[in-house]
Amino acid sequence: MFFYTSLESPLFRNENVYFALSDRYGGVSEGVFNTLNLGYGVGDDKQRVDINHRRVKEAFIESFNRADSNGFGASESGADKDLTKNLPMFYCQQIHSTKSVVVDENLVSKYRWCDGSMCLGEADAIITHLSNVLVFVMVGDCNPILLYDRKNGVVSVIHAGRKGVFDGILLSSFMRMRDVYDTRVGDCLMYVGASIRSCCYEVGEEIRSQAEILGFNDVFQGKNLDLIACLKQQSENLGLKPSQVEISPFCSSCEGGLYSYRRDHSTGRFGLLAMLKP
Repeated sequence: MFFYTSLESPLFRNENVYFALSDRYGGVSEGVFNTLNLGYGVGDDKQRVDINHRRVKEAFIESFNRADSNGFGASESGADKDLTKNLPMFYCQQIHSTKSVVVDENLVSKYRWCDGSMCLGEADAIITHLSNVLVFVMVGDCNPILLYDRKNGVVSVIHAGRKGVFDGILLSSFMRMRDVYDTRVGDCLMYVGASIRSCCYEVGEEIRSQAEILGFNDVFQGKNLDLIACLKQQSENLGLKPSQVEISPFCSSCEGGLYSYRRDHSTGRFGLLAMLKP
């Protein structure tokens, strides 16, 4: 069900945010989507995806509460745990943009009595300062990124494909956090989950030219693009130090336990889920 969680992270395990990167196991989808496809609009049966969303949400909450009982973060009352189970799981219709959505009290109150997955419209990043609110992005080779403001208790989950990286979604998401919550770079931690890596990401000359125009240096290995190198340059330009950043070593195209569009073409999506503690 989960490929990696923040409890395994040397950078995040003692922080007041919990995240999990799902894999492709434990769901009900069939064929090329087997079994835990979280993506709508990829050709899978919607009812099966709905069930997968419920399963991954239940597993996440169970893992979240188990982490809490083992001393993770602040203590949580039983009432809060019941409330968490009744809250929706927020996601977006991802369009490879730099647009973000802020989940605030007004938005949560609108969906207070919904316990399923709720789409927030077209965007590629979700930002919230609210505890017990589950947000997630879906990927199938793109970079799933978590940006966490430790001081102000704000988290952003970001879907960053090649276009999103080139267009600067990392900077755009940080600026939105700064404008809304007064986030500062020195207070942030970043996690980049499994995604397609340079070993498997061959691109054409048009993409190479775009990268050069944008000022990316040493991000190609032959014909293959290294998006992680691009993200490292952008995070450094933003002011993040290497000690503030964790990058998964796994390539989604190489790892059979993850979905990969480049590898399989017709396939599902795995997700990066996150929730703040009270």
